[in-house]
Amino acid sequence: MTRTRLVQKRARYGFIVVEVEPGAVPFPEVEPGRRTDELQTDVVFTAAAREPAHASAPFEAAFSVEAGAWECRSSTGERLTIRRHAAADLRAYNPVGRSMDTARVVEADEAELTDPRALRSAAIIRIPPTMTEWRQQQEAVHALATGTPIAVAPGSPLSRREDRAAVHVVPDEAHITMGSLGFDQPFAFEAAVTKAHRIGFWEGSTWAAADDYFSQLGFATVPLPEVSVVLASRRPSLLPAAINRVLAQSYARLELLIGLHGSEFNRAELTPLLGTEGIASEIHDFDTDVPLGEVLDRLVERASGRLVAKFDDDDWYAAEHVADLVAAWQLTGAEVVGKAANFAYLEGSDRTLAYDDEFQFREVAHIPGGTMLATRDLLADYRFGRARRAVDSVLLRKVRGDGGVLFSTTRQGFMRRRHSGHTAQFDDDWYVRRAHGRVLFGKRLDLAGITLADG
Repeated sequence: MTRTRLVQKRARYGFIVVEVEPGAVPFPEVEPGRRTDELQTDVVFTAAAREPAHASAPFEAAFSVEAGAWECRSSTGERLTIRRHAAADLRAYNPVGRSMDTARVVEADEAELTDPRALRSAAIIRIPPTMTEWRQQQEAVHALATGTPIAVAPGSPLSRREDRAAVHVVPDEAHITMGSLGFDQPFAFEAAVTKAHRIGFWEGSTWAAADDYFSQLGFATVPLPEVSVVLASRRPSLLPAAINRVLAQSYARLELLIGLHGSEFNRAELTPLLGTEGIASEIHDFDTDVPLGEVLDRLVERASGRLVAKFDDDDWYAAEHVADLVAAWQLTGAEVVGKAANFAYLEGSDRTLAYDDEFQFREVAHIPGGTMLATRDLLADYRFGRARRAVDSVLLRKVRGDGGVLFSTTRQGFMRRRHSGHTAQFDDDWYVRRAHGRVLFGKRLDLAGITLADG
């Protein structure tokens, strides 16, 4: 059978009819609609504001646009003030292709901040206090959406952010260096890039702004896609901690499907772990003679989420891991997203290393199965199969063979654990060779942004 590449529809607001004026830049998550006599227009994007100017239910037209708000008027003359958001269009302002080893500090002027390529090539952007408050906010979200931390002056409206990895408060006259920001410490710059991108995507993108606008106008906003986490295990000693890592995820809409691969599990010990409110869970039993690939396929068949993420029972995941994957999927349109560059802990020699640095924020040829996320429909179509080993590699080769794209996001938030019982039999030297000297002694979960609670 000839396979065809699946086309993913990512419209967040499929039920909202949108009119786009010539030259306007609409939200990328909203599908433009044609205005006809039979079709009511809900939201209009204008070339001047480059943001939605009105909603006809209940508000028909915007009669003034100011720096901080819009005033809308209904057909009966009623007025409503809509708080305006600074927002970045993710089609232009994103970290795709970003350099992770730059030491370039940019003393930004207004012209330079408009170029996404210049933002992606900088270690940090200084937002000058001479800009208006609205302009500071707008340029900040542009930088953060590209994964670029910012420096602001004391008293800036941006200085109130708590996350000092992405937003640094620096006196306007102070000279900025990598050392003064702490970026000279191991992987500190990489962590700052990841935190900046998380802020830019989840708080500063047009997607986030659209949610707020439509809510203010009285529309129901569309929930995030549900993610079904599949977790297959044949190691009872590892499973409780693995379950807790899933339940600790910050992403709002999750379900957990567990495959007990063998008869040595004690269900009575697992049941109390699965009472977390808001996360549905199921446990399914499989005999040891059922191939791992078939176990995963059966779990995917039972998944109710639009997206499926695969977790391994022996690796570590930070609370933001699933959110990182959903952001990458929403941003890129790739068939499969994951984390190809990795941190790894070598249990036998008690060493932590980082390898394949260059495979972040770009298309790749392979993704570790313990980090992959794709649509349920894609996984059901391509299937893990009846393989007992390398089940992820088999599926990903089929996807790439049909022209599918694999995209790797940040490696922060994930760490592999390599031990004697691991299913992928690579020795420690194989990982050390790929680390190019970036090896530290001890279990350093902090390098990947993983706290003791996550681990």
